[in-house]
Amino acid sequence: MFEKGDVARLEFALMMIEDIEAVIDRHGGIEKALDDFEGIHAILMCLMQAGESLNKIKDDEIRQQLPLAGIYGLRNVIAHDYEGINLKQIQETLRTHLPQLKMKISRIIETKGL
Repeated sequence: MFEKGDVARLEFALMMIEDIEAVIDRHGGIEKALDDFEGIHAILMCLMQAGESLNKIKDDEIRQQLPLAGIYGLRNVIAHDYEGINLKQIQETLRTHLPQLKMKISRIIETKGL
């Protein structure tokens, strides 16, 4: 049985992904959101928070299903090298990796009956 803390962490990360999607929609696309000072800060904060939350998951079965090294690595870049952030990498993350992560998290929650 999964502990409640892991469930809360998954749900929080999913909420951060949905917030990113809302920011992108509100700005009319990824490029426009990243070009806006509020949009980029909101997206980066949500990415950082999702990475922090997912890295705290304790259950090994869940951890093995998620690309935690990449997620937490991006969190570290955002947190510790804010001026060195590669926007092309962020765009690729938002286009490709974030939808995949959302599906994985949703599947874990659904499959495990969380």
